[in-house]
Amino acid sequence: MPTSQFSEETLAALPEDFSVEIAGLSDAAQAQVIDAVQAAEDNGTVADLNIDHTISDAQVADAGRENVEALHQQQADAASSGDFDHAHDLAQQAGYELREVADHGGEADAQIVQADRDVSHLDEAHVEQQTAHDNATAAANSYAAGDTVHGDMSADLAANHATAASEAGGAADQGGHYGDHAYDSASSVGAETTTE
Repeated sequence: MPTSQFSEETLAALPEDFSVEIAGLSDAAQAQVIDAVQAAEDNGTVADLNIDHTISDAQVADAGRENVEALHQQQADAASSGDFDHAHDLAQQAGYELREVADHGGEADAQIVQADRDVSHLDEAHVEQQTAHDNATAAANSYAAGDTVHGDMSADLAANHATAASEAGGAADQGGHYGDHAYDSASSVGAETTTE
């Protein structure tokens, strides 16, 4: 990561091995450190900047990004298989991790908003899925009792709620890119009802 953008005064205030120290960081972590130094230069507070702490924060934020990447992949896979309840929990965990990234100076505002939306969509998907299952069970019971009228009504409701579950689950993030990482799921979101 080049440091030529800094003034001579800033470069003089940085540790001699600054470039070496940040060389092993990810692109996102390096950018975070550079941004912190640039902000300190702009504010005239370079002398007060704790570089070791700044680098440590960037490393913690980077670990959080790694965790988020894994959680998003698992979330995409769970939603694609129709396990919206588990996908909801994973989206919630991703939100916690992203807030930890933000607390340590990492850029995460847009991703936090997306994670919160995913939680809402997946919560709705799970409720619709459970309702579809309940109506499918009611339809089966009605048919078994010879009541085709109520059986057909319940079956139609089950199908409608299964579609709503699929749409809500599909509105959640099914793949994308965060930091240096990409995640994706080739499967489509399942609309099948599940029993729990």
